Amino acid sequence: MMAGAASGQAAGTETKFIEREMVLDRRYLNLPVKADAPRRTVNIMVGGEIVRAFEIELAGDQPDFWAFTDVSEWRGQKATLRLDPIGRLAKPELQEDSAKRRPSPQALDALRLSDEIEDAATLYREPLRPQFHYTTPRGWLNDPHGLIFHEGEYHLFYQLQPFSMKSLNSDKHWGHAVSRDLVHWQELPVALRPGRDGGMWSGGSLIDKKNTAGFQQGPEPAMLLFYTATGRSAMNPKAAEPGDFVQGIAYSNDRGRSWTKYSGNPILQNITPLNRDPHVFWHEPSKKWIMVLYVGEPISNPGNHYKARILSSENLKDWVSESSIDGLFDCPVLFELPLDGKATDTRWIIHCANMKYRVGRFDGKTFTPETDFIDSHKANVSESAYAAQIFRNLDEPRTVQLAWLYDETPGTRQMMTFPCELTLVTTAAGPRLRWQPVREIERLYGPARSWRDLPITPDGQLVARAHGRHLEIKARIQVGKATEVQIAVRGIPIVLHPKSKQLTAFGYAVPLTLKDNLLRIRILVDETSLEIFADDGFVYLPLSVPLVPEDDTVSLSARGGQAMAETLDIVELKSIWPEPVNAPATAQR
Repeated sequence: MMAGAASGQAAGTETKFIEREMVLDRRYLNLPVKADAPRRTVNIMVGGEIVRAFEIELAGDQPDFWAFTDVSEWRGQKATLRLDPIGRLAKPELQEDSAKRRPSPQALDALRLSDEIEDAATLYREPLRPQFHYTTPRGWLNDPHGLIFHEGEYHLFYQLQPFSMKSLNSDKHWGHAVSRDLVHWQELPVALRPGRDGGMWSGGSLIDKKNTAGFQQGPEPAMLLFYTATGRSAMNPKAAEPGDFVQGIAYSNDRGRSWTKYSGNPILQNITPLNRDPHVFWHEPSKKWIMVLYVGEPISNPGNHYKARILSSENLKDWVSESSIDGLFDCPVLFELPLDGKATDTRWIIHCANMKYRVGRFDGKTFTPETDFIDSHKANVSESAYAAQIFRNLDEPRTVQLAWLYDETPGTRQMMTFPCELTLVTTAAGPRLRWQPVREIERLYGPARSWRDLPITPDGQLVARAHGRHLEIKARIQVGKATEVQIAVRGIPIVLHPKSKQLTAFGYAVPLTLKDNLLRIRILVDETSLEIFADDGFVYLPLSVPLVPEDDTVSLSARGGQAMAETLDIVELKSIWPEPVNAPATAQR
């Protein structure tokens, strides 16, 4: 360890760097992280150049978890680790806090080189780790993006902050995992890292089957990522400017195992401050590539007027603005669905991050809505799904959606919702989306219990009781004369109110049709989450909830009169994580 000083000011205090030299003779650099520790900046320098930089809540004592970064690119070379006590991307008050809470001169001694990530033996088995929803190995996860199927693999890309359990927006990476069945996931190396062009924010992907962009280098078509570069990152901690937030391309010729940023980036300059989230797809009738981009007036941030800009291109590099769609949140996605399963009668859906959508038609230039905005689940962003995207390039005629299930409760982990199949169905109110868990959930089925024609008695008496922490619950309940029917799941009541035709859970109320006085409900139960499907999937309510740790029961009860469970099936769901645990060290580059 050697400590050095450099000139400069941070919150009125002289900057004093801490440095450590090491030979990068192992794959991973493991770093201890502590929640609410001051934000610091770590630079990895090889040959006198900064090759990697990131902000981290570096633990000064017992860590909450170990973060890691792959340094095998420089295996065998001497590196200098430099710790800047200040997180340069943080708000001024946090920089001031970092300056006051100086790190120990030995702060870098705790960093460890290894060919395994630290604590790999307990990975995916931590308390409150979801067991059948996707979660990132370490750190913070948010928006899914770039969802695509290619050569037998479902690719999931997502926003990742590897060095904190908080978002730290300015330094986002693209995490990457693949699956062959939509339920079991293998972690791959980070696809995109923050660079001098800024943090890597959300976007989309495609398979360039005709080599339109010219990136293909072998017999297989290139995979392309479209992303927003924010201008600022730990590699480039400059002041924010109005022209930041531009759109770029990265490409892969090895099925997504390694990525190269296009040397001609950006492909699209800033339109409005903070414009972001390019979603690109091929529109066959117009023979053009279409980009849907979130923009704002005057700025793309909460409190302003939201828009999605539609642009077109023939070569994926030069883009022409065609039209815009008003009223949208960020992460817009535009896709086509058959109405009532009829391939000859389709509609287009514009869907945005707050889970609202409109149904209409699209001609390659303009989206013409046929409905107002429809709220699919009426829950708050801070406790529910956000930024849903769909898998492109599927090899079968179905549409699969995945979203981020947001939760900031201490000790919990950000997760993805369980993959859902979307269909568009005619209703009395007009065409509406319907959600159902993908059929691959059956791969996780374990022991089950079933009841038929089970009376649900009045006055709150328990009539059925089952145990399990990770479950699928399916029921058809004839309401009868009951004024209230309750399904209590691990301490959380889900209550049907027949008179008002509402279902309430965790403070939320969603309307039901209650056709034939029958409640049709399906519930997925994991650590810290419930996903509720009612009315045959027209109601979808995914929630982050504080399930009672010591309560693993499910029970039914009624008030005011007797109801009847025509069917009740409770299935235990197996973990998607392997035993013994495969840490990311096993993933191929």
